[in-house]
Amino acid sequence: MIAGEARLKRVVIHVALIDGHPLFRQGFRTALSRFEDIRVVSVFEDFDAARDWIIHDEPDVLVLEPSGSAEGLDLVQELGALQASPKILALTVDKSPHYAFRLFRVGALGWLSKTASAEDVAAAIREVSRGEVFVPKPFQEEFAKRFVRPDRFSDLESKLTNRELQTARLLALGKTTREIAAILRVDMRTISSYRASLLKKLNLRNNMEVTRFAIRIRLVEV
Repeated sequence: MIAGEARLKRVVIHVALIDGHPLFRQGFRTALSRFEDIRVVSVFEDFDAARDWIIHDEPDVLVLEPSGSAEGLDLVQELGALQASPKILALTVDKSPHYAFRLFRVGALGWLSKTASAEDVAAAIREVSRGEVFVPKPFQEEFAKRFVRPDRFSDLESKLTNRELQTARLLALGKTTREIAAILRVDMRTISSYRASLLKKLNLRNNMEVTRFAIRIRLVEV
């Protein structure tokens, strides 16, 4: 009887997922189905499809794949501005912690690689559901240093908008203005404006200096 009552009183965390890949959505639900305290209540292909549901049903945790882009950062920021804002756990393909720094700044509570095990994802969901920050153990020391004792480069980076940061990354990867415009789905004049703005904010003169800056803050790997 006591065991039965304990099961009834167990808190179940309601989780929603936004991810553009059908196979991952299916696998995510299946992988987490064995955890009694976690229930994947809905999955969505994109934020537009999920918006109304999130507002009305208020999941405990929203897991999403922000695609490593400025749009993904904008999405997390927009979700955080909702009146019924869920706690956000971001799963990314990129294992570099740099993009995660930005995710935390715009409202995410947790970050994990999409290659993580189901047990690690479940652990992250539990921590985030309690309002705690979740960072994978290999990156915890680096995160602590970055947030507690930011260096000059981190301070400069924080002045950039999400779009300017993405432009800096793509410039450092050798992309042309035309290529960046296609990736970010804006016109080339807008990209030129982003570039001019980030050069001014960072006190840089050309793309070579942008590349050095990107390497220094681990926006790109060498």
